[in-house]
Amino acid sequence: MGWVAFSPELRQALKTARSSLSRSFCLKISAFPKNMEVAIGEILLTAPVAQGCRLEEKELSPSASQASHVLHVVHSPEWSPLFYYGLTQSHSLTGPTSAPPPSFLSFLPPSFEKPSSSSSLPPVSRAYFKMREIWEERLEEGMEGGREEEMWKKDRKALDVGASPGGWTQYLSDKLSQVVAVDGASLHPSLLSSLSNVRHVPYRIQAEEATEVLKEEGPFHLVCVDINLFPQGAADLILQHVFPHMAHHALLILTLKFPRKPTGAR
Repeated sequence: MGWVAFSPELRQALKTARSSLSRSFCLKISAFPKNMEVAIGEILLTAPVAQGCRLEEKELSPSASQASHVLHVVHSPEWSPLFYYGLTQSHSLTGPTSAPPPSFLSFLPPSFEKPSSSSSLPPVSRAYFKMREIWEERLEEGMEGGREEEMWKKDRKALDVGASPGGWTQYLSDKLSQVVAVDGASLHPSLLSSLSNVRHVPYRIQAEEATEVLKEEGPFHLVCVDINLFPQGAADLILQHVFPHMAHHALLILTLKFPRKPTGAR
């Protein structure tokens, strides 16, 4: 990962970030897989000063709430040799809802060869990795070997509510026979052009047009809901518009949005 210290884009981004602040610059590293965070921090602390990416100890923070910026790094050699990285302001500067998403750049380490398969798609968002973690650490535990996993891929369907830009849909398309993605916003163009088992329903889940499609395509064995509603609103929506289309013993993955951190949360 020594490439981190030699990226001209990152060097320029760090320079701009430092010069634009009225307060001290401080960086939080957020990486997937998480064990890269320590290694990247050590590289930036020991980088040649001339490269412009050198950090001092006081400029590295373990907490995003104390940092002025967050460096996001994603790498998964299973699908690509590329490292994806981006720098964004932290919530401590922008407030809890105003921080813009990082604009991701990619870097191909010289020692890697390019992927041989042209059909493999790089993840369209970080949600892809969240779903992969859920699948590998929770869902696969309940599967009895490869036979049940093959059954999921052969005749099980998934419903992804609030799907845009399509990270969850993208991962699930490789695990189930079909994924129906419901969102009034668009999916990443690469998904619809490359994944034949993905159907995008360009409406809110409450719309009659969406209901008609779900009646046609359901029932669904795995339902994922990621919508910007507080828990009570999410529960009402699921009961009215999602539950009628779930198969018997279907699995539900739900992200909850809280107005503030629940008591005891970290």
